[in-house]
Amino acid sequence: MIKYETLYESPHRLTDCIDFVKSQFNNREHFETVLTQCTQTHDKLPQGFMQIKDNKIIGYAGLIEKEPIILDDLSPFISPLLIGAAERGNGYGSELLRHVREEAGKLGFVKLYLTTNHIGYYEKYAFREYGLSNFTWGMPTKIYTVNSIGLPKITKQLLIEYPNTETILLRGSFARNDGIDVQDIDISVYHDSTEQKEVHIFENGMFYDIAVEPVSVLSDMDKLLCDPYIAGSFADARILFDKNGRTEKYLSDFCKAFPKSEYLKKRVSEIKDNLEKQYQDVLTVCENGNEIDIHCRFATYTWTLCDAVLIKNMKSPSWIRGLHKVSKVDKNMFNSIVDAEGHKTITRQQALDLLPLYSELWQGEFWDFMKKEIEWLILNVSETIGFHPLNICFMMGIYKRKDRAEYFERWKQITGKYFISPITSIEKYKAFHGKIMQYLSVI
Repeated sequence: MIKYETLYESPHRLTDCIDFVKSQFNNREHFETVLTQCTQTHDKLPQGFMQIKDNKIIGYAGLIEKEPIILDDLSPFISPLLIGAAERGNGYGSELLRHVREEAGKLGFVKLYLTTNHIGYYEKYAFREYGLSNFTWGMPTKIYTVNSIGLPKITKQLLIEYPNTETILLRGSFARNDGIDVQDIDISVYHDSTEQKEVHIFENGMFYDIAVEPVSVLSDMDKLLCDPYIAGSFADARILFDKNGRTEKYLSDFCKAFPKSEYLKKRVSEIKDNLEKQYQDVLTVCENGNEIDIHCRFATYTWTLCDAVLIKNMKSPSWIRGLHKVSKVDKNMFNSIVDAEGHKTITRQQALDLLPLYSELWQGEFWDFMKKEIEWLILNVSETIGFHPLNICFMMGIYKRKDRAEYFERWKQITGKYFISPITSIEKYKAFHGKIMQYLSVI
């Protein structure tokens, strides 16, 4: 039987644990220091988790504040992760990873990182590649990220705030474990009351978007299944709290119904109507000739277009990284959208020069959240998917501002000719939209 102990709980195992870790690494002095520190910390870093079988250590995973790499704003790291040679191939590695993710959630951590050159292993356990870096001594490494499992701290806060809660669901990118796509965490609180509101919490660099709703909302499953912007998130949802133990079956029934054509057709039909309205908006502003309005409206159109492609392919829509997701589900549509937008890439320096504009458009805690998104986009701006969301974020930020003309001029000075416009003529735009409508009509 496998059990888990921490070095804090079982300091008598410290010497055996050091020997076990040292058998895989030569740097005994370093690990002796870190593992000894683990015996002194209960609810902070570092932490040491031992996997025990027949009273012997067969696996170890550490949770440390950071690795000695060039990127210094990521934390915490799983380091090291070890399974004894004699026990490999029995699934103990995946069990140990799950245990560390659960314990990290209890400590209040949302995302975890690790450095590795083992390509293909961690992807099997929901890890996603974050990027490349170098250790401080120069050796290159890949960085992977994964979500913690469960959010007990925020769940506890919500249960105190809403004591009549029936169930709490984790939804969106965090529930799907999209890895790099996790800066905002979508949570729904369903309670036995009529109160309905949206709550935003900024904590430890994360943005919690919390919807508080009556539990009666869940009674109309057909309505939820037909909603293009909600259905996918329920299909991906994870349970954080379930007072009566009925939510698991509810989500299971929802997932079985989600792919049925009758619901898919209704979801696509609704977003087609939305896209058609935005298409007409673009045509109207093109007739009026206001350059800023054209760009803002077309950015909204392409944003919704990406959502429509994702919804047709039974994926959840994405407010910033939609084109990135489209590239994963339908390469032909991805290429069509890129061609329609008339852009390819801008340079890394141009992207960096844009950053002050965004920091002026969004202030305070929301900018702290947006900055992570913008930085990711800048890292990827050498790819086609990089500039599309940068454009959407900018146009969304200036659309209702009185000084938008000044910002738009600064934008053009930095990006040069590489700004998104509705193709090269109204005729081509109409032909493109017709192609999109035909694509969405085939279910």
